Formats: sequence, C-alpha cells, structure tokens
Amino acid sequence: MRRCYQWLYSKNGLGLVAAADEGDVQCKELLRKLNTHINTIEFWQLNDRFDRAHYEVEQLKVWFNPIMSKEH
Repeated sequence: MRRCYQWLYSKNGLGLVAAADEGDVQCKELLRKLNTHINTIEFWQLNDRFDRAHYEVEQLKVWFNPIMSKEH
C-alpha cells in the first residue's frame, strides 16, 4: 500500500490524476480501479478481517506491479 500511495503522489501519479481531470478515459479508469482496491482493503480492515485485507493487498501488488510480482 505504501508503494502505491508513494507512486500516486509522485510526479507520475500526479500526472495521471491531472490527465484524468482533463478527461482522459484510460486515466480515469485506472484511478477508479486503484480507488476500488484501496476502498476494499480499508473495508476489510475496518471489519476486523485482516486476513482478507492482506489478501487484497497482495492482489493490489500483483495488479499494480505485475513484473515485480512475477519475480517473487
């Protein structure tokens, strides 16, 4: 999650947000998917289902960085 947030607030992430704000459909969809992942993780954490939250974090890692996930 930390890497995801760091990227989102980096120059690249801010560029993506700006492009989505300007109407880029692909950027909007990417941000929607990212937001869905984050909300799902937070939901499971708030409901004391840390096993499920951990699973969702692992899924986010795979989705967010597929090359890195294949190496590990």
